[in-house]
Amino acid sequence: MVLPKSLTTVTTFSKILAMILFILLPFVGFYVGYKYNGLTYSNTPVVQNSPISAPSITSAPNPTADPTANWKTYTSVDGSYSFKYPATWSASNKDPNNLKVKGFVSFQNYEIPNTREMPMGNPKDHVYGSVSIAGGNSFRGEAYKNLSASDFFNPKSSFWIVGSRLGGGPGTDFGVPQEKTVGGKRAMAQISHPSQDYEAVSPNDISINYYVYLNQNEILFIGFNYRSDYESKNQVLQQYDQILSTFKFTN
Repeated sequence: MVLPKSLTTVTTFSKILAMILFILLPFVGFYVGYKYNGLTYSNTPVVQNSPISAPSITSAPNPTADPTANWKTYTSVDGSYSFKYPATWSASNKDPNNLKVKGFVSFQNYEIPNTREMPMGNPKDHVYGSVSIAGGNSFRGEAYKNLSASDFFNPKSSFWIVGSRLGGGPGTDFGVPQEKTVGGKRAMAQISHPSQDYEAVSPNDISINYYVYLNQNEILFIGFNYRSDYESKNQVLQQYDQILSTFKFTN
């Protein structure tokens, strides 16, 4: 087959057209490919990597150190009760009044001469206490020899003295008794202090007294004494609470 001469003859126009197509075709192909990839990518779900948090490590709580771990332990002669007191303190079964009170023991942070021989009274840093067992009549007279639990745990009963009680000497101010627990047993606590300055005592001499009801014939008395003007009284009160927390009864 013989093509017409017009189709086989290379003209100036055909050369220009071929050159234009040679230059444009690569750009056209690139553009078409770019648009196609863009459409494909937009329809593909994108998976985002979520950050993986490190597992939290919870340290085991450190057990609270027992502040009484290295304290001394006192056990009553009859073995009915025991308690702990600071290692630097001393305890004695010697009753200064020779009353032969059952279960008596006194304890203090250090020994001092008889306060009656000290014109200024107890030093501010001297703290002390005692424990004894007695009947209700020892505290309030024969009418309370057989003290019922209902009267004992009623702060408004006649067994309890509340308010100021004057008389010989400085007099005494008694606070309202409050029910507490000591060694798992019900108890009553009452704060008292001298009403006024008198010889070697003053209203700064505070007594915190705990009365543990054992039965109608026996009350365990725990007395703590300190001075309210002692700069470390908060530490003293904390020690008293710790001593109370160590009380144990065998029955």
